[in-house]
Amino acid sequence: MLDQQTSLRQEDWRQHFEAWRSSGQSQRAYCESAGLKYSRFCYWRRKLEGEPGQGGAGAASRFVPVALGGTGGTAGLRVVLPNGAELQGIDADNLALVGQLLARLS
Repeated sequence: MLDQQTSLRQEDWRQHFEAWRSSGQSQRAYCESAGLKYSRFCYWRRKLEGEPGQGGAGAASRFVPVALGGTGGTAGLRVVLPNGAELQGIDADNLALVGQLLARLS
């Protein structure tokens, strides 16, 4: 009985993750609209992504190397995404916006 309940719970969360990805919302906004606790959402996402074939613990790291650039060029921080897209000129004035953008992309 416990295995069946666990299996049903996992399937429910998988459906939530699919709905979240197709919603275009941030994780937190999706949780608020679906009446879910954000901490539980994060727990189950980590748990299920850790399964083989789910892109979790066995998957390649999402961290990328960071190198210090020269002194020329634009001021502020520059982030290069894995697909080659760049965000330049990041500073204290637009940091919150960049954080929201990266949350949407993850």
